[in-house]
Amino acid sequence: MEICFKRKVYDELHYILKKVDYEWGVYLLGDVKEDLIIIDDYIMPKQESDFGSLDVSAEEKVLMRKKYGDKCLKIVGHLHSHGRINAFWSSTDLKHQIGHINTMSRNYGVFVVISKHNDKFVIKCKVFFKEPFFHQFDDVDYFIQNEINSEKLDKLIKENIEFVTIPNKISNKSKNKEKALFNGFVTQSDFDIKRYFNEGGYNDVVFYFDGNDKAIFTEITAIQLSQINDELLNGSYGDYIGNECIMDVKRVRNGLFDLIIKSKNGEDIYYLESYFNNIFCFIGD
Repeated sequence: MEICFKRKVYDELHYILKKVDYEWGVYLLGDVKEDLIIIDDYIMPKQESDFGSLDVSAEEKVLMRKKYGDKCLKIVGHLHSHGRINAFWSSTDLKHQIGHINTMSRNYGVFVVISKHNDKFVIKCKVFFKEPFFHQFDDVDYFIQNEINSEKLDKLIKENIEFVTIPNKISNKSKNKEKALFNGFVTQSDFDIKRYFNEGGYNDVVFYFDGNDKAIFTEITAIQLSQINDELLNGSYGDYIGNECIMDVKRVRNGLFDLIIKSKNGEDIYYLESYFNNIFCFIGD
């Protein structure tokens, strides 16, 4: 037997708990499928409460039935809070649980107690059964169900998104540039060289990672530098580049530049690789 809380219900109950320090309660709505009880909604009646108890009058229960109509037929149990006291079943709780289940038409009843003891969200779940004999299961497992259709989304991705790679057209000039880069700058074991292309073919720009926290574009023209700068600061990762990275430009030779992008706090920026690749699809020679 397991209890499944729909994500929206779980988050809303958690929010109420954070806002209210004293006891409060709601009726849980849902259904049962084989050994799974699904909680998909709740009703909060008008109630009087303090730090140790709560009360819903008989009159309020009648008004609740009038207000919510057949929605009340989906009631599968009750949840109440213990505020900042730990979550446990008191003798009063047990008395109320027996009273609840005896008035329910269902064979079972779900009871949940939650608290924010020591500022942590604590939850205990219990299930009562009336037949074939009156018995209870304590500490019942629960989980949270995100309300998305993963199969539908996987199918959508498979049918509509195709990953493609740009062909590796490497000129002799670019090979020489990489060789010079390795001989005068680093060893090949230190860096991961990436070659980038624009719509006209190889654009003779080499990009590599220095470790995982630094990215370097080597020997780019002033026009390319301006275009890259604009793309980085105004593109989809603009906020990240502007706030989390340091950009430095070094003039090398013959009017060419190296652009260094380094993480301010040493975090991994290797995941930006595909983004850098996309930038070069739109940058001219």
